[in-house]
Amino acid sequence: MELDPQAPRLLSGLAETYAGAARYREALRLAERAADMTPTDWGPHAVLISAALASGDVVGATERLRDALRRITVEGILAERPDQLRLWLPLLSPADRRGLDPLPALTAAMADTGGYYLARAQVRSALGHDARADFDSATAWYERWRAARPDDQWLAVAAAMAFAGQGRRDDAVRAGEAAVALFVNDTWEGPGAHAVLAEILWRFGDRDRAAAELERFAAYPQNRDLVRHDPRYAALREHPRVRRLIE
Repeated sequence: MELDPQAPRLLSGLAETYAGAARYREALRLAERAADMTPTDWGPHAVLISAALASGDVVGATERLRDALRRITVEGILAERPDQLRLWLPLLSPADRRGLDPLPALTAAMADTGGYYLARAQVRSALGHDARADFDSATAWYERWRAARPDDQWLAVAAAMAFAGQGRRDDAVRAGEAAVALFVNDTWEGPGAHAVLAEILWRFGDRDRAAAELERFAAYPQNRDLVRHDPRYAALREHPRVRRLIE
């Protein structure tokens, strides 16, 4: 930053660091600068949405998501970060969600990638469409690649979500537990694996274990604030253990 204080990717990265330390005002200020400099880059918009949510500004987070969708095509977001769009779809009204249709067709850059199929499946599911074909394609891709790269933590996370989308409880939980184990020494990305496993366990009715995993995710200040405010954790906030955590 001292060498090039205007570099948007550096600004975005520093904003993300501030957000991780629960310094949301500074995070928002830097991410706004980065988004103004590179309006079609999803990265700064993602930091803006996440920091606004963690600070409790759900309305602001929703406006920032709408602004990002005006500047960047859904195809562009799915190509850059296929895992993120599904996280914030609950912020949008039904009318806003309908505005995302039709979802983009595969491009050469996206073809035969599990991440794209999984993101498309999750978005289609959130929009109320039949997503089984996309979940099937994602699962086939991840099963093939996980056999070749069993120690890849990101493949384990994505496979867990794909299995969950198919309703394969045991496979989803197994992959989620593998992801948590593979991320055990990663203090930056590792907590996210606990959040994914918590969502899967909650989905399949194991409420107490889900709450325990979410507690591990919320060991970091920003994550605890996200559990408190983010709509995707609304159901999990009903559990007494989670309520005590965020009070």
